[in-house]
Amino acid sequence: MGIAFFKNLTRKAIKPIRDFNIENRLQREIARQQHIPKAAPRHKSTEQTFEHLAEEHPEIMQELNKKNEQLLENLKQLKVISHGRPPELKAKAKLPQYMRHEKSPEFGFHEPEKIPEGRVTLRSALNFITQHSVDPSSVTVEMIAKQYKIDRIQAQNVLTYFHTFKIHISEDFLKKYPKLSKALEEGKNADITPFQKLLSSARTKSMETEDTSELKPEGNPEPVKKS
Repeated sequence: MGIAFFKNLTRKAIKPIRDFNIENRLQREIARQQHIPKAAPRHKSTEQTFEHLAEEHPEIMQELNKKNEQLLENLKQLKVISHGRPPELKAKAKLPQYMRHEKSPEFGFHEPEKIPEGRVTLRSALNFITQHSVDPSSVTVEMIAKQYKIDRIQAQNVLTYFHTFKIHISEDFLKKYPKLSKALEEGKNADITPFQKLLSSARTKSMETEDTSELKPEGNPEPVKKS
C-alpha cells in the first residue's frame, strides 16, 4: 500500500516538470523536421545500384552531393518573359464544321445507319417484341427471323427472355372507372395514347374529388344573414 502511494505521489510531482512548455517544444520540433530536406524513398533495386556506384566510384557520389554554384548562378539569370497570347495553330486544310444543333438520341446513343446481317438495333428489337406480345399468332418467330435477317434461335431467345413493360390495373380500380375497360381493349389493337389520356383524366378527377371533400365543412353550415 505504501509503495503504490509513493509511486502515485512521485508521478504527480514529476508530471508538471515533464509537461513544462510542452507545446512550444513540440512546435519547435515540428518546425525543425519540416526544414530538414529529405529525399524521396528509393526502390530496392535503385538502392542497390546507388550502393554499387558509391563503392566503385565514390567521386561521383561526392560530386552529386556537392553544391554547384555555377548552376545556381545560371538559374538566377534565367528569365521567361511572355508577350500577349500564344499563337493559335491553324490547319492548312479546312476541316468540316457542324453548326447545327444535334438532338439527343432517343435511347441515349446514336443508332448506326447500316445494320449487318445477324444483328438488330434496340429500336427494332423493341418493335418486334411489342408486335409479338400483342399478336403472337401473326408475328411469329419465323417471320421475325426472316424480316430482320437474324437466326431463328436468337429471335426465340429474345422473345423468351425479354418483354416490354405492361400496365397492371386492379379490378377495384376498373369497377370505379368502367370506361377504362373499353379503353384497354382499344389500346390493345391501336395506339395506347387514348388510354393514357383517359387514365390521366380519371386520376385528375379522383384527386379533385378528394380535395373538394376535404374542404367541405362538417355538419350543416349556418345561413348567412343579410344586413
